[in-house]
Amino acid sequence: MEGDIRLRDDNGWGRGRLEVFRSGFWGTVCGPLEPSAADVACRQIGYDRGETVEWDPMNPMACEEQAIWMSGVMCYGYEARLMECRHATHAQVCSHSGDVYLQCHHNDVSSSKSLL
Repeated sequence: MEGDIRLRDDNGWGRGRLEVFRSGFWGTVCGPLEPSAADVACRQIGYDRGETVEWDPMNPMACEEQAIWMSGVMCYGYEARLMECRHATHAQVCSHSGDVYLQCHHNDVSSSKSLL
């Protein structure tokens, strides 16, 4: 669906290259990405929060033919979907070396102490 996002090469650990679905194809997001935008992206795919991380050599980079759909993403933090954040849609000054990689997290409720 238009505006869906995923973490490419995630392997179930909540870490990977951020991609967005537009015009029938998956494309990347060019960074840098501010912390509030990382949180919005991770919440959109079912996590509680997120942070940008460096490219991991274990994950392949995007091929040069893959579109870069978003850049300059700026969120307030309350958005439900990354596409609701301000962004540029034609990333002319970006290359895949600037692709965003995220680490998404669930809040650790097991470490909360009861006040009973």
